Amino acid sequence: MGAPVPMPPAPMAASPIVPPPPAKPNDPLRSFPYAVLCAAIYLLIGFCFGWWHPGWVIFFTIPFYYWIVSTLEADPAYQTWLVERERSAREVRDEA
Repeated sequence: MGAPVPMPPAPMAASPIVPPPPAKPNDPLRSFPYAVLCAAIYLLIGFCFGWWHPGWVIFFTIPFYYWIVSTLEADPAYQTWLVERERSAREVRDEA
């Protein structure tokens, strides 16, 4: 018939499950629907001015937007500003 198929080795002891990192507050720049804004601007200049062909260049700005957002998110000063903003929003919410 053929050679028997070897069994895989027994699994080793399971490693402890590491909890996921705490959730970061939703960054307004990352959650902004920039691609939808580009589509709306494209349609607006297409219908209003008839600039369909040159208007598609707007879509090239989408990767640049997310590149700039990633650069900002890596900036420690921006992270500090986000934390301060969240803290002040929490204080206002607690006062009400």
